[in-house]
Amino acid sequence: MTRETELPAAAQNRLWTAVLGLSLLLLLAACAGIPGGLAAAPDDATVYWEAGLRMRKGGDDLYDRPGLENRVGRYIYPPAFAALFAPLTFVDGRPPATAAQRLIERPYRYPAGVQIWVWLHLPMLALVFWLLGPVCGIPAAQRLRAAALAALATLAACYIDIDWGNVNILVLALVVAGLALVEKERPLPGGALIGAAAAIKVLPCVLLLVFVAQGRTRAVWGMLLGAALLLLLPLIWLVPHFGFIDGVAQNAALHAQWVGIVALPGAQGSLEFAGGTASPNISISAWLGRLFTEGAQLTAFERPGVRGALLFALNDSVPLWVSRILTVGMLGCSLSLAWVRGANAASRTLAASLALVAVHLGNPLCWPYHLVLLALPVAALVSLRPKRGFVLAGLLAGTVTLPLLLYRVPGYSFFEQAIVWGLPTAGLLAAFGLCALALFRAKPEAP
Repeated sequence: MTRETELPAAAQNRLWTAVLGLSLLLLLAACAGIPGGLAAAPDDATVYWEAGLRMRKGGDDLYDRPGLENRVGRYIYPPAFAALFAPLTFVDGRPPATAAQRLIERPYRYPAGVQIWVWLHLPMLALVFWLLGPVCGIPAAQRLRAAALAALATLAACYIDIDWGNVNILVLALVVAGLALVEKERPLPGGALIGAAAAIKVLPCVLLLVFVAQGRTRAVWGMLLGAALLLLLPLIWLVPHFGFIDGVAQNAALHAQWVGIVALPGAQGSLEFAGGTASPNISISAWLGRLFTEGAQLTAFERPGVRGALLFALNDSVPLWVSRILTVGMLGCSLSLAWVRGANAASRTLAASLALVAVHLGNPLCWPYHLVLLALPVAALVSLRPKRGFVLAGLLAGTVTLPLLLYRVPGYSFFEQAIVWGLPTAGLLAAFGLCALALFRAKPEAP
């Protein structure tokens, strides 16, 4: 009997090892810029490269229009991340003769610091998969399965994040590490890591409300402390340039610029900073905009004369307001569940991850690589309700991962149409409902 019960477990472990190993191999290929049919280039990292250079020079033009080095667009993150990325800008490695050929050079020679940044994504992602077990309270024997399912559900998002050199895996690593420390009864340093993530990219600040709902006061203070420390990070570059008093004033001015130029217009649905309706923006407002806004842009590289509405036209403000109402409802559901369902680590983590999903989908800009955060709810649901965890991973793999991973490959234009019509967004909303229902039915905490 022992042999009969051990064989299926061994076979399952081989399956999960193969899934996780193949996923990591594809992500390794993303770091190397292959395969050519899928690979883009770490162009997003050139935004950070330029911002780091500008921060080193005093930050006066941090939020100005991009220069020739920047191949994407204006820097839109808080000043802290520019200060954090700045040390990599000391490592260029390109011959000085090519310095004036930034935009027209083909193929473009990326600085060595950008390549280092891209390769750092792999250890950060490995840290995430390793910490999913502790943060969700998963027994050691089941952690491989949870990591493999999380990799399956987030494969496209991780690939695209690495391929473009974006920042989301760093943010996820800080959040997961912070939650793991909080679960180990170290709420102050754990909260500080999450606060640092919120200072890099604002959306994780929603976990402050989650910790309030869960009664984790020390984690709240840790978040505030971590965010404050990272908001002061630009002083490392500004004080030597301006002196202490003027450096502090310049830091305050840069944060005020970020609020006025980026944060407020983005919150109001500005097309320039919120991505508009063009796919692969998969936010709720972008999806509804493609369906119901007259003249809505459908794809980033649109064909002449092809515009929305895909179904019928409504007032332009309706999709944005419906998105806001849905977001508030989803966030309210998440916080309510965080308040009443805190019996174990899986429940607490699932409630936190639902809040993160809500604010990401409700943000007017939600690019595919933002969905690396789905590793958290998948692992938490595997721990809380294993059968539903399998269903969730399959749902996300089928409706999110496959279309997003293949929509750029020649000959697979129907995947692009699936994104335009909102298959990934609908899949994410269904996944949110599945997770919320599972958490609602979980055993409440004993009095």
